[in-house]
Amino acid sequence: PTGDQGPQGPAGPTAGPTGPTGGNGFSTGCIYVARAQAGGTTFDVLGLPLTSFGTAVARTPSYGGAYLSSIPRLAYAISTANGVCGVYSNVAFVSIGNGFRFTTRFGLGATTSTARWFAGMTSSVVTPTNVALSTLTDMVGIGRGTAGNMAVFHNDSSGAPTEIDLGTDFPDNTAGEMYELKLYGDNDNSQVYYSVRRLGTAFEATGYLTTDIPSLTTALAPRLWLSPNGTVASVALDWTILTLHVLV
Repeated sequence: PTGDQGPQGPAGPTAGPTGPTGGNGFSTGCIYVARAQAGGTTFDVLGLPLTSFGTAVARTPSYGGAYLSSIPRLAYAISTANGVCGVYSNVAFVSIGNGFRFTTRFGLGATTSTARWFAGMTSSVVTPTNVALSTLTDMVGIGRGTAGNMAVFHNDSSGAPTEIDLGTDFPDNTAGEMYELKLYGDNDNSQVYYSVRRLGTAFEATGYLTTDIPSLTTALAPRLWLSPNGTVASVALDWTILTLHVLV
């Protein structure tokens, strides 16, 4: 005879929620990657045409302080009044109509009260300059908002961008914070899904953009940039990884 069955063990963790998927899903297309070398002054790439500007600064992870300091990363710095530092692609090769998945992690390693920055996708493929986000067209991304918090900005080919304030859980000019931005170009529904996470905390903001976005056929490219914006001060954009999944 067999003995009695023992007690059942605890259930394993359940899967977390997933973002939207386009008609082509994640099983097709190509994945392009750029990743900062830990403790170095350059980054590795897999097919992604990414260019850096500003002065590269090696970062060595240290623990016990701000969340940003514990992440292997690379910084690009600038100290001239209207200088700009960061990374960008000089080739626009994705669109909402074809479907894409964009992810990056970054933070402000050093900043000043007048600083201006942007992270996201735009139709521009030239080196970023210090311009007001209110002048950008054919774009989706995040930056400093007019209410003193981080904001999502999105725009079609004309007019000023629409701004979505993310609230006080997302400070827009605090050194040492680390953020993750995801943008999903949904080729099934002509929309863009966004997710902004403040890493090291429980704060996340998500939503869908269905109006005032680039057209289905507008080619887009990733870019992250930071400027002192008129002040002679040292600022630094700390960056870890950028991935771009093209669905066709």
